[in-house]
Amino acid sequence: MIVTDNSDYARKAKYLTTQAKDDPVYYIHNEIGYNFRLTNIQAALGVAQLEKLQSYIKIKRKNYRTYKTEICKIPGLKIADVPDYAKSNYWFYCMQIDECIYGKDRDELMKYISANGIQTRPIWYLNHLQQPFKNFQNYKIEKAFDLVRKTLNIPCSVNIKKSEIEQVIEALKSGTK
Repeated sequence: MIVTDNSDYARKAKYLTTQAKDDPVYYIHNEIGYNFRLTNIQAALGVAQLEKLQSYIKIKRKNYRTYKTEICKIPGLKIADVPDYAKSNYWFYCMQIDECIYGKDRDELMKYISANGIQTRPIWYLNHLQQPFKNFQNYKIEKAFDLVRKTLNIPCSVNIKKSEIEQVIEALKSGTK
């Protein structure tokens, strides 16, 4: 789903998502296009989800603040801040681990917390190192390698219960040196 109030962006999105045909009879393409149109059922589901967006963000903001308040008390762990210039949707909760202070690196903590029945995952592998993008330019990524190495995404579903958040926090506390 694409939502915009910019008519130029809307035209470009429609062009790209309807195969970027510059000539619909001879199928001439001057750009790479996609066939990303939704069925009526998919669109209805999207609209229903969009109607819940603000309540989802409110829940996720509350959960983020709970995590942030409690995790900052654990030496060697911190939840990434939301920059002053940004307005977060709190999609993921990225936790950085200082292994020298905490006593475990990202992978050790991920394994430990998994043994406690909690699913976590590392942040995505760097795009510029992915096979399809290796020949492309990258820009100002000096900190990226270190952030990937020490960042772990913790449970963040909109349906997560307070007791489950408390379980995550307790597992993080018990995992330290």
